[in-house]
Amino acid sequence: MGENTQASEFGERTIKSRCILILELLMVLLLLQSADRIIAGVLAKLGVISAATPFTILILFITSISLVIVLAVTYLSQKLRGKQFKAYGLGLDRLPDLKMLGLLFLGSLALQALDVFVIEKIAVNIFHSSLNTVEMKSTQELLVFILVGFIGGGLREELYYRGYLINKIALCFPEKIGVWIGTIFQIALFAANHTYQGAVGIFETALGATVFSLIYLRTRSLWNAVIFHGLFDLSGILAIYFHL
Repeated sequence: MGENTQASEFGERTIKSRCILILELLMVLLLLQSADRIIAGVLAKLGVISAATPFTILILFITSISLVIVLAVTYLSQKLRGKQFKAYGLGLDRLPDLKMLGLLFLGSLALQALDVFVIEKIAVNIFHSSLNTVEMKSTQELLVFILVGFIGGGLREELYYRGYLINKIALCFPEKIGVWIGTIFQIALFAANHTYQGAVGIFETALGATVFSLIYLRTRSLWNAVIFHGLFDLSGILAIYFHL
């Protein structure tokens, strides 16, 4: 993406603007990295959730509220500079057509098959551990996790990691390397935020984030990354549910 395009979408690359962006990034990272814990604590204090609250309901609550926070933060980040929210790649003109939808669907299935039958097995041998997953005991739990996958994985994570972080971090560095620094940083952060899945999960997550990032950077459509990520999570959840 060229200098003129970035300037028109996100603002000029001045020392002052970069300093402000760095401060903003630090504040956003501090807020969003701890958002789930803060939400859980607030819900507990309000009595909305308790130790008896089913895990699936807890996850759905936290994920939904977290999505709202990410939407608000990324929206304000643009509006405070007089920029459009769609500049992240969410404009109506960036919606995929039927051909692209078909490619995203087939691509997500292919990546999931590669992950389950090849990548995961290699990672298990390398790290001598297995992937930590959540057991789903009922159809209701399956449906909740599918919903969480699209809300949290598709929308929230793509908007935060690919849409916001890549573009904002890129503006803090020279144009030729900024996008790559932003991309590498958010892939590493994305993987680090999945430590609960163990070493194998971190490895697989990093590879997945690389693919999501390439889709976004290649098409400049966050919708494509959102849909691909959501479909990838859907097939992964089904694979876990049916013990594939």
